[in-house]
Amino acid sequence: MQNIPKIASYLGFAVRAGKVLWGVENVTAKPRRRKVILMCPTTAENTSKQVKAYCQKTGSPLIELEGATLEFLLKRNCKVLAVTDDNLAKAILANANMKVEVQSNE
Repeated sequence: MQNIPKIASYLGFAVRAGKVLWGVENVTAKPRRRKVILMCPTTAENTSKQVKAYCQKTGSPLIELEGATLEFLLKRNCKVLAVTDDNLAKAILANANMKVEVQSNE
């Protein structure tokens, strides 16, 4: 079970620190491993496939939010975002109950 309030808190820190890439175009623009990618459950099927293929190609961890959207961060129609900070990504992954090791490749 995901701890959505904690994830939202860490995402807020990432936004204020400027460590977030918004939207599928920005996230998948370069073939670089992102620390963690979050996707709304309301994401379109084609976008979802594109993001999953990118994550598989780069080895980036993907969190598909359960019962929450990214609109709580005041970004309307933003369905995908990536966090680029190691420590915040680790905290988000821990609260999403994912056992993925974050590596520093950048």
